[in-house]
Amino acid sequence: MSLDIEFDIPSWGNDNNESISSIDNSIQKKRKRNEEDVKKKIGNQTTKQNNKLDSINSNLQKKKMRKEEKKEEVTTKQVQSSNQKKEGKEKKLESNERKKEEKKEEKKYETMKEKLKQKIEEQRNQKKLSPLQEKMKERLAGGQFRWLNEQLYTTTGSQSFQTFQKDPSLFNIYHSGFQMQVDKWPVNPLDELIRFVSSLPSSKVIADFGCGEARLAQSVSHKVHSFDLHSPNPHVVACDISHVPLDDESVDVVIFCLSLMGTNYLDFIKEAKRVLKPRGIIKIAEVKSRISEETEIKKFTNQIKQLGFKLSSTDKSNKMFISFQFNKVNDQINPPKSDTKESSVLKPCIYKRR
Repeated sequence: MSLDIEFDIPSWGNDNNESISSIDNSIQKKRKRNEEDVKKKIGNQTTKQNNKLDSINSNLQKKKMRKEEKKEEVTTKQVQSSNQKKEGKEKKLESNERKKEEKKEEKKYETMKEKLKQKIEEQRNQKKLSPLQEKMKERLAGGQFRWLNEQLYTTTGSQSFQTFQKDPSLFNIYHSGFQMQVDKWPVNPLDELIRFVSSLPSSKVIADFGCGEARLAQSVSHKVHSFDLHSPNPHVVACDISHVPLDDESVDVVIFCLSLMGTNYLDFIKEAKRVLKPRGIIKIAEVKSRISEETEIKKFTNQIKQLGFKLSSTDKSNKMFISFQFNKVNDQINPPKSDTKESSVLKPCIYKRR
């Protein structure tokens, strides 16, 4: 037996189709939203993970940097400590060396002290010289002075220079004897020359030919070039005064204070002419016994004139000394005659033997 069932299938209209399509669209939109949400969640999670990784890496780098800095600090401290140790050792060595040097100096000082005490004791223990011994000592010194004085007046300047260079002690012997003579003089011509130089402007340059111990240079504020056969102090340059170490026309005044002693004294004047500036001055002081007569004075001044000088003044007021002032007038030199008498107008100043 068969059952025939009939269904009434509703017929959908256009409206129903549209609703189905809208449902499908909404479903698709939801799906897209869900997918987007899932993607966002996944993206957020990955960014968070990346951030965590970055922070971990940065922390690791910081830790590494700190470790390196600590290592550097440790090494610098070690270097500093080693340097300090070295410096300490060096300081100890230096202090030890100083102590050794100080001990050496102390020993030297003590030995010098002892020697000085011994000398003082020896001098105290020595007997004083008797008047006769003192007289003999003075005569011996006087004899040495007279011999040297005679040598200086009767030989050339270069020969005297060689003699004093071979034995410099002769200079002290001569000047101690000379000083004994000076002490007896009522007037020292060097004092007059010091006053003359002091009256000149301080810009003037002076050359002292035969300066002795350079008292002139030590008495004035001017620039003074001091020359003699021996150098007893830093002011004096040892040389033959016929050849002084000065440039041409470099000085304003040349002084000869009892120093025209060599047989070739005219060479000294020529050298003065060379170093003097135009219209420069020569001051000469001499013992009257060397040129006592008027004829001798005239001959001597003529000699100087022929070498290119003009006589400015002559001072004969002192009983013992005579002084001259000449000015340089030209560069032409008319040498004096080669006659022996004419070329040796100045007589040697020789002291009598007693």
